[in-house]
Amino acid sequence: MTVLVHDVTVTVQPARRVRPSSEEIDRGILDAAAEIFARHGFAGTAVQQVADAVGYSKAGLLRRFASKQTLYDAVLAAAVREGEAVVEAAEQVPPGPGRRQALLDLVTEAALASPGLASLLLESIRPASDLPGRARVEELVTALLESLAADAPSAREQVRALLALQLVVNAASLLTAQPHGPRLAPEELRALVVELSGAVLSPAPR
Repeated sequence: MTVLVHDVTVTVQPARRVRPSSEEIDRGILDAAAEIFARHGFAGTAVQQVADAVGYSKAGLLRRFASKQTLYDAVLAAAVREGEAVVEAAEQVPPGPGRRQALLDLVTEAALASPGLASLLLESIRPASDLPGRARVEELVTALLESLAADAPSAREQVRALLALQLVVNAASLLTAQPHGPRLAPEELRALVVELSGAVLSPAPR
């Protein structure tokens, strides 16, 4: 496109769209698939559901992941990596009055970045879950819950930790999936989720 600026002709090249890398595409597919596996279980999930969610044909998706089992194995591996990274980071948070806030910041940021994987991680601890190979994922979620309740590891505090984690995951899954409705800037959204989950985690003063 050619424009005239102060009597000088300037040629402006249109901005080029940056195509996502193959790794970024796979990451998006795995996160979407994780959400579907978490919601419907392994038996209740069809490859076509995942293909529809990511805008692929079934054949196109199967060119990237040869079967439902292959896709699930990749999802599970991604969930384990994500869980291990969060638990490792949580272990580095020093004790003190700001520990819970820091942990919630950490968990919320991870959940908003990968809401599907976060949903799968939390689903793994449900007794009725039919997700295969979930033992390692369950260990990671349990470790994270213990970190959140570490200041007062009573049964009541463990329930608070679970409810706070559920709130974070539900918020991430719901808010990132809504194409319409009120929108917040990422930092505002993260701060709001941390605020609400913090209110669940910490008892109100009496």
